[in-house]
Amino acid sequence: MRDFVVEWNHRFPMDLWWRRRHRVPFACSQHKGMNLLDILFDMQEEILIMESKAKLQEEKYQPGSGKWGRVLTEEDEAKMFDELDLDSM
Repeated sequence: MRDFVVEWNHRFPMDLWWRRRHRVPFACSQHKGMNLLDILFDMQEEILIMESKAKLQEEKYQPGSGKWGRVLTEEDEAKMFDELDLDSM
């Protein structure tokens, strides 16, 4: 029996990942009710979430780097007013 479970885990690593993620024992009714396509979708969703979180970490806000709340110099303020198109308002 042990060899069968070890072989199964080697042949289907995504199944092992899914069971660990959802804390589902090997060969229980919930495990038997799953299929590899559903497991693949679950794994792909997890990968996308992890990539999204990593991207957000890379794009952390740096004080003074955004346009909101930035203190304008007199030159910046004058340039902004010069660039206003009052006819379009």
